[in-house]
Amino acid sequence: PIKCLVFCWQVLMNAFSCKSLLQVRGVELDNNLCSLCSLFVEDPLHLFLMCPMTFNTWLVVANWLEVAVVLPNSLISLYLYWTNLCIYKKRSQCFQVVWVSVIQSLWLHRNVITFQQGVMDCKEVLDRIKLRSWKWITSFVPECSFSYIS
Repeated sequence: PIKCLVFCWQVLMNAFSCKSLLQVRGVELDNNLCSLCSLFVEDPLHLFLMCPMTFNTWLVVANWLEVAVVLPNSLISLYLYWTNLCIYKKRSQCFQVVWVSVIQSLWLHRNVITFQQGVMDCKEVLDRIKLRSWKWITSFVPECSFSYIS
């Protein structure tokens, strides 16, 4: 979906509303710690890659897709690495869809924690990633498939 692609572009450009970027814009916050781990300042790199919760999510997703990954230290590098894990065009498109699904799922789960007093649930996040990926892949890249059961 276009709104998810736009959001992912905003993430890569540091142009979305995480806590550290809100503070830069002059918004006063009671707490600028990561909503997922409460250990470090919530900046884009931490929220989508370096947070222990999201780092683990990327590893679990890689395991689900049966690929070995070495996670880089920037979001743009992560995107480039993740979307080039496969040399076959259709399969590569699937990895792009999964990347968008991970980013979107992490952000939406973060919002549940922030605004509805939810708790971090890695299994729920993974289930959401699989569901979104399945819906989007069957819609946009129907000839590609993954096992969504594991």
